[in-house]
Parts: sequence; structure tokens; C-alpha cells
Amino acid sequence: MSNRTGALVSAAITLLLFTVIPLMAPQYLPPSYIETLARTGIDVPSFVNQLAIMGVAVAALTLVKGFVAPSSPIYLLAALASSGLTFAFTVVTLSFGKLEELGNLGLTSMTVEVQGSVNAITLDFRFLVQLTALTVALRMVEAVFAYLEARKEAKVPEPPSAPARAADI
Repeated sequence: MSNRTGALVSAAITLLLFTVIPLMAPQYLPPSYIETLARTGIDVPSFVNQLAIMGVAVAALTLVKGFVAPSSPIYLLAALASSGLTFAFTVVTLSFGKLEELGNLGLTSMTVEVQGSVNAITLDFRFLVQLTALTVALRMVEAVFAYLEARKEAKVPEPPSAPARAADI
């Protein structure tokens, strides 16, 4: 399979998993689940839209990487941006789309009021966010090394110049 075909397939799968399915899922959930999530402070439509937007961006970057030569600076930028979006996707997902919680990088809190009592729930996903940050940093370094290697391979060596002969001078 060529790079372009692979990029098209990968982008289609990415769109399906991270855009179409999240946008369709709330329609299939019982209304009581949506209501329960809303009571915990999770804005389901906003959360789903955030995931869908990131899914479209990742699919677009996948297409760019598939149609551009690995020795191109555009390929490097797309690879770095794709890694950055992976980190953003993790943080948004673990904070359940709450924009005010994004700064906590994995420490998410929710309050639920049930029959007059208020329950506070704190979910600590900071280890997962730190692990993702480390993985993303390593993938960015890998992308830079792959780019540099592709640049070396893309350079066509110049034919050696023949030594000047006395008759030519």
C-alpha cells in the first residue's frame, strides 16, 4: 500500500473513530444518562464537539503527512502538530471537556447533588497526563530525527569533479 493510500485509510478511520462516533453516540444514549452527566457538570454537546474538532484536525494532519515528502519541513510541522494534538486530546478527554479544568492537567473535580446532599468527586489522572506528555515529547524527538534522516537521504550527492588537466588550463 502506498503512503497516500495508507494516509487516506488512516484519515478515514480517524474521522470515524474521533468525529463520527462521538457525534452520533449521544443520540443512542438514554436521556437519563445525559441528564446524569449534565448534573455532574459535564457539558456533553461541548465535550463531543471538542473531540470531533480534534478528530478532524488529526485526520487532516494525517493526510498532509501522507501526501508530503518526509524530507519536507511541512511534514515535520505536521508530525509535531499531530503529537501536540495527541496531548491535547488526552487532556481534554481526561478533563471531560471542562475548559476550566484543562489547566489542572488531569486533576478533574465534579460535584453531584443527589436528594439534597452534595457529593464532590475528584479524579486524579495526572500520572496519565504526565505519561502522555513524556510519550509525546519522545515522539516529537523521533519526528525530528526522522526528518533529519529523510533530509540526508533526499540529498543527491554531486558527481565528483574531475581533476583539472594541464591541457584544459
